[in-house]
Amino acid sequence: MNTFRSKLKQTIPTYLLLILTLVILYSVGQWAAKNVLNISVDDKIWTVFIPVLLPLLTCIYFLNRKFNLVDFPVPLKARISIIVVTLITASALLIMLAGFTKESKEMLVELPNVTAVDTAKTVKYFELKEYGVNRRGGYHINYTKSRNRNSNLLHLNIYFALPLLKDKKEGIMEFPRHWYGLKFSMGTNGGKASYMRALEQEFLKECQQKITAMTFDDEKYFELVTKPAQQQLYENAINSIPIPKEPGKNYILIPSFKYFNQKAIEALYWMLGIFAVGTFMFILGISDLQFKQNREAELNSGKDS
Repeated sequence: MNTFRSKLKQTIPTYLLLILTLVILYSVGQWAAKNVLNISVDDKIWTVFIPVLLPLLTCIYFLNRKFNLVDFPVPLKARISIIVVTLITASALLIMLAGFTKESKEMLVELPNVTAVDTAKTVKYFELKEYGVNRRGGYHINYTKSRNRNSNLLHLNIYFALPLLKDKKEGIMEFPRHWYGLKFSMGTNGGKASYMRALEQEFLKECQQKITAMTFDDEKYFELVTKPAQQQLYENAINSIPIPKEPGKNYILIPSFKYFNQKAIEALYWMLGIFAVGTFMFILGISDLQFKQNREAELNSGKDS
């Protein structure tokens, strides 16, 4: 019974420390996201943050269990230092991700007098006040067969992704929550590969000219895409957004899904690797100190005898 009570006394502080660390990390993460990184806190950020948070909490738990197993007293500063290291690691991860998103840029083409648009006509799509449309969006070409079984007609579909821009910047967590998806189609009976490529380029040029000449009165073309039925087609359009080689005056942050996921994974591996190595070295240091202390105790007891 005494053994159970002693184990319980050792375990409860550890779990309380885990809960306290979770609350601190959650609060610091929200504050850093809103005030430092200037991004909105929604479900997307926690899909990156929580997978990092859980391994860090596991490291904290095992480190404190290691402290409870050593024979010599561990100062409070050593226990608090683990929390500090965890906070620094998590904050560095968020800053690292924010830095990666800034590497992907797209020229900004503003729509004149966008704030003067009659929003009553477009409210069923999105309230366009203070927003502009990036007309240099991406596109994706797709073919579908005619529903008539006896027909050889193909539909050449071009999906456009035109992100909505606010205050000349769009944070990683807002994208692609607000953007317009446009679809243009034309019928064709097919042909040689060279003929089809030429047809695609001609139709693409025609569609881009239509987009350039559009106003928000042409609402029949616009569709606010939140959960599109063919989401992958629009994602392909987003991932094909061109990045200009020469720098321009106005830039907009529009990272693609693939680009962000790749950099996020790299950041996770680096941060977890650094923290794992640091934790391993810390445990080795504690074990070595305990071994030396036990060895000295054995030598002293041998001398006394």
